[in-house]
Amino acid sequence: MFDNQQYTRRDWRNRNIFYVGEKPKWLTLEVDSKGRYLESIDEMSVVKSDWAMSFINKLDNYYFENRKTIGFEFVRDTFLQSNNLIKLTEINEYLIGRVLEYLNISLKIERSRLKLENLGKDEKLIALCKEYGIFTYITGPRALSYLDRNKFKEESIVVEIVDYTLMPPISLPVEPSIFHWLITLDADGVKEVCGIN
Repeated sequence: MFDNQQYTRRDWRNRNIFYVGEKPKWLTLEVDSKGRYLESIDEMSVVKSDWAMSFINKLDNYYFENRKTIGFEFVRDTFLQSNNLIKLTEINEYLIGRVLEYLNISLKIERSRLKLENLGKDEKLIALCKEYGIFTYITGPRALSYLDRNKFKEESIVVEIVDYTLMPPISLPVEPSIFHWLITLDADGVKEVCGIN
């Protein structure tokens, strides 16, 4: 996890899209960021200690028809189990770990401890790749607007761009949280929609 970097507001780190029918709804985990815009992601804490119950109540309303599914029970239990966590990084780490476990994906999650303040974007990513022995960096197509692939090539790191057109099409206007898919599909369906082999 790259959470020792600066926190950015209105970003995916503390909010995700869920659906009520065809309508997207943001579900936001409020963090204490007022006046703390230069602090790192791992320094952010939630504002409300009962955030998980608030999420569960909203999801109960959003997914009324799905409340008896295995996926919904898993999501409810996951949020309940993380209710005692107050640091944004701890919450995200726990949620990601639970999703990986549910989908039977073996992946080690580590927090970056490198001090990278004086490096540019490309140099930060290259330093992380070198620290963890990564020779293939996989990213989305938006990275093409800011990533200098030649710098990675000079360090013998291959940059692979995910081709989202190869993924199964979704019928929703905006890509939802993986928790939406966990609630509405079985584990194999989630893997198919997310392009996970």
